[in-house]
Amino acid sequence: MIAGIIFFLLFILPFIIAPFGITQFENPKVIIAEAGIILLFLVSFFTTVAIRYKTPQFILYCAIVFLTLVDILFFRTYLSIFGNEFRMQGVFLLWNLLLFSLLSSNISFKNVPWFIFGLLLLIELIAIFFLPLNASQRFVGTLGEPNALAGFAIFLWPFSFFAIKKFYTKEKIGMVFILLIVITILVLSNSRSAMIALGLQVIFISLQKFNLSTAKIVLVCLCLYIASFAFPFFENVPYENRVQVWQAALFAGTVNPVFGQGFGNVEIALHNTTTRLNLPIQYYYVDSAHNLFLDWWVQGGIIGVGILVILIYLTFLQFTKDDNRREFVLLFGMLTVLSFNPASVVGLLGFWWVIGQGWINLSNHPLITPSVN
Repeated sequence: MIAGIIFFLLFILPFIIAPFGITQFENPKVIIAEAGIILLFLVSFFTTVAIRYKTPQFILYCAIVFLTLVDILFFRTYLSIFGNEFRMQGVFLLWNLLLFSLLSSNISFKNVPWFIFGLLLLIELIAIFFLPLNASQRFVGTLGEPNALAGFAIFLWPFSFFAIKKFYTKEKIGMVFILLIVITILVLSNSRSAMIALGLQVIFISLQKFNLSTAKIVLVCLCLYIASFAFPFFENVPYENRVQVWQAALFAGTVNPVFGQGFGNVEIALHNTTTRLNLPIQYYYVDSAHNLFLDWWVQGGIIGVGILVILIYLTFLQFTKDDNRREFVLLFGMLTVLSFNPASVVGLLGFWWVIGQGWINLSNHPLITPSVN
């Protein structure tokens, strides 16, 4: 049942559309995700599922919780707990994501047949033609936002590729078909960040044929990932110009560089900063820094973004130690998508699941126990 709940949250939740909340796409997904994670906790608790964790990661998770408590005490606003009415990404969702990351760390889905993920991609591709386009005439699918749609495709297809043990003719044809679906979704959504993410994923997989070590492949892809941050500077987008949003986020974080301005308060912080800097985007509604690290810089200051970077670093180390190439492909994909766009709850679930895979998994002990490795 635990694996079923996690599978639902990662792969079925993106298809949920319900007529309540400000948006029928994101609001229902957030509410159902939070309810699903609470159910996951209750089931895990009463079945005494064994989870073995690495002490450094657990300490960092506790540090995040402590930081959010500081925010609630000293930087609380009407957005702090549940976020704004559009994304609902406040402290409560963050707590749920941390809990999900911990409880899902022993579920890898490596035994799920590869065609299941291909079928999910096909269903999403079909669904997007029956749903409205956004104001920019981009397809949004069941995610309600083009970049979130593309991010889901980026997260989904590697599960199919790495589930194939031997590439016979049927598997090769199936994989080509899946990649065509992914490319079609990316083109229809016109998500350039997802195109960059797909490029990094394909490069990572392709470099394996040259018998390079995992560490060398990771280094190459990491350099390309960092270089990709130059692309927004060549764009000329008047609406929510990404460079201006990043500029505002950088300055917003300096207001309280140690603890930040509080989780859930990005919208307020960015509005105040864009007004103070007299940036053109002050006349648009901006509720995200369009970058995961800048969001944490604004909300949690140097402590928050430092914890996030260390968590990702420890995840990189563990994946390298385990030669866990599927998770590397997933991590590069999600990091790239979340580095250029506002995060959806679907993208955040995928990201925190991957981070959780960097923990040591099962133990024979019936309780949650630390690892000294």
